[in-house]
Amino acid sequence: MSLCVILLNSIGIAADSVDIEKQVSYSIRTDFVVVNALSKNILEGFTRHKHGLGQEVIAAVNAQPGVYGASAIYKNTLDDSNVTYDFPVEFDYTGTDEETGIDYAGTRDGIVFNLGDDGHTLCNVYGMEETALARMDIQEGEANVHRLYEKMASGEGVLLGVVSDMGTSILNPAFNLLEVGDMITVFKNGEPMMELPVLAKAALTGDDMEIGYTVNGTFKVGRDGLFLYLPTCVYTKIYDEPVIYKYSFDVEEEQQDSMSEFLEGYVTNVDPGLGYASAKEARQDAVTTRTMLRFVGGLIGIIFGAAGVLNLVNTIITSILARRHEFATMQSIGMTAKQLTRMMIWESVYYAVGVCIVGLLLSMILAFTVVKTLIGGIWYFTFHFTLVHAVIVCILLLIAAVILPVIALKVFNKGSIVEKLRVAE
Repeated sequence: MSLCVILLNSIGIAADSVDIEKQVSYSIRTDFVVVNALSKNILEGFTRHKHGLGQEVIAAVNAQPGVYGASAIYKNTLDDSNVTYDFPVEFDYTGTDEETGIDYAGTRDGIVFNLGDDGHTLCNVYGMEETALARMDIQEGEANVHRLYEKMASGEGVLLGVVSDMGTSILNPAFNLLEVGDMITVFKNGEPMMELPVLAKAALTGDDMEIGYTVNGTFKVGRDGLFLYLPTCVYTKIYDEPVIYKYSFDVEEEQQDSMSEFLEGYVTNVDPGLGYASAKEARQDAVTTRTMLRFVGGLIGIIFGAAGVLNLVNTIITSILARRHEFATMQSIGMTAKQLTRMMIWESVYYAVGVCIVGLLLSMILAFTVVKTLIGGIWYFTFHFTLVHAVIVCILLLIAAVILPVIALKVFNKGSIVEKLRVAE
């Protein structure tokens, strides 16, 4: 029974520690986003000009009620191999991908970059408005988003995105290759076009790279290479055929259900090649994860709990059968049936209290050691200590400890005092 208390409380802590908002904010920063359906395919991704969004769907979205904070986000593709980038990173080896035929170069630490037509790196490059830039997690360099965007729009620099730890948003040292102030040279058709110093660095989420947890498109285009974020006005100057890969926007709360219906109908009936995601959908997925954890863990805990209760029942019944002569003797000298029942209830309660004390103490110890360690290794958990689940189980055990002796005495302690005195000890 102590194991039941410990297990159910540990499962309860794990379920309560599922951080729904952390999952939502990593996978999507706005209420809705429209993309090419390939961007939601973990085996495909956004890689070609033909995958770009048309103005028709953008106009259709903007025509819906309640839309605000909308932003079209551009991205380079494998078709933009004439635009490349050079920066102060040393490469230790080069090669050619046998499947795609694309040349690549890698660092000593195994960070690989795809190479463009002139032998410089492709990178993953984005063009966006200030609205979208303001949603990013800027951690180093120019922190004022408006001032940063103005500098970038005037050609004074670029925002560098760095892959970060999914749980803490700490920049991953393996991908943190440049420092604020390092110079990045843009090449077009083999000729240097402009020089852009790194003005700031941002910790990236899945939404900053592609969509949700799908980043296959970015890997195909730039491999592990740099993630560069430019203003739309600069991006469209660099690339001859800029394409929109994502349209992000918020929707007033009372209009979100109708927007979901509209997008579902648009994708189904107008353009099956499109896909969309929503914060509500991401939140439901996170809730499902928590529900499944509670269900599976609770089921296991209930099985252990049932075994524990059966053990308590067996202990009480065995005690009654073994002590029938003792009970009869006590009744023969004046103990009433009520007093006998009260005595058995208190014995059972003492047993249950002992179980609960051990269970609560071990639950606390394991919560801050084993459970916290296990949860800390999974990014979408945020540890929340609680003993509520253990207390609830203990209350149920105490109730059972009160009820079971009453029933057991009525069933297994029948007969007159004389009959029970004849039972050998």
